[in-house]
Amino acid sequence: MKSSYDELKEQAWRANLEIPRRGLAIYTFGNVSAFDAARAVFAIKPSGVAYDNLTAADIVVVDLDAQV
Repeated sequence: MKSSYDELKEQAWRANLEIPRRGLAIYTFGNVSAFDAARAVFAIKPSGVAYDNLTAADIVVVDLDAQV
């Protein structure tokens, strides 16, 4: 069953996959987040996760008070 944040997590996941494809970062440096203003949350790649191993399930949704 999908969570209510799955679409936001997938947006962030797909955007993060573009980082190595476009040569924007090396190793695990850099990330892209996806922001949902209506819910006041954003989805972001955890630090240290290799892009080759990254899945949408790895993306973390955090509110503006830094609560997961």
